[in-house]
Amino acid sequence: MALFCPKKKLAKLFLLLQLFIRIANKPKEAILNYGLETGECSECGRKLTSSESIRLGIGPVCHMN
Repeated sequence: MALFCPKKKLAKLFLLLQLFIRIANKPKEAILNYGLETGECSECGRKLTSSESIRLGIGPVCHMN
């Protein structure tokens, strides 16, 4: 049985696998880069508004917990 997978879906899957590998190899670095790359808190997903929070990859509320 052959599986059909459009090229676009393969590209997205490849990017997702790369992300998982990055997290598995260097979890702390991946968390720090998450805020820089997305502008979202690596814990709760809220938008980061301060440059310090973006640099840390985590917002002030989650950083306290």
